[in-house]
Amino acid sequence: MSAGAFPGSQPRARHRAERGPTRRRDPSTARPPASRMAKLITTVGLLTLAGVMPTQDMRMRDLEAWLASHVIALCGVQTGYAGGSSAVAWFAEATNLRISLAVTPECTIALLTIPFLVATAGLAWRTPVRRCLAGLAIAIVLLEVLNQLRLLTIASMLLTAGYPGGYYWGHTILGSVLLIFGLTAILGLFATVTLRRGRGGTGSTR
Repeated sequence: MSAGAFPGSQPRARHRAERGPTRRRDPSTARPPASRMAKLITTVGLLTLAGVMPTQDMRMRDLEAWLASHVIALCGVQTGYAGGSSAVAWFAEATNLRISLAVTPECTIALLTIPFLVATAGLAWRTPVRRCLAGLAIAIVLLEVLNQLRLLTIASMLLTAGYPGGYYWGHTILGSVLLIFGLTAILGLFATVTLRRGRGGTGSTR
């Protein structure tokens, strides 16, 4: 019995040598078409919403006045709301005296949400869409809570110190401080949710 090679074994070996090693594409860098489409739709939708938001100022003011009329009731006073073109939340400590708070364009979160919408649209191409939308939703909810808390503070100071002292301390001082610190905390939470890394130190692109 001989130990020679079988016929045809060398051509197959040469064929394998000619083909060489096959490159494998890193799956972490591959972005499926569905993922790219979801990111594109999300980006376009958020940018469109950011452009439309200034035109919805009156509706946002109306909504926030209605919410404020319920939140201010926590002070234990009679409250009400005037919608339409007024956007006024009123409260009364006595039946013959009503204090009205007109929700102006500067008192709504409509303008504050625009930077978050634009930032989320940009981050959607670098981080997972679901994570970006979750961070955006949390930020918008907290912005509304912050604004309602500010209106509640103004109403409380008016009931305590009257006008104009109560309005000055509630709106100009405490309201401004609350807004600054609240926005800082919301920005930090938004960045934490949208930019946090996934397992293994790398985030998913889906």
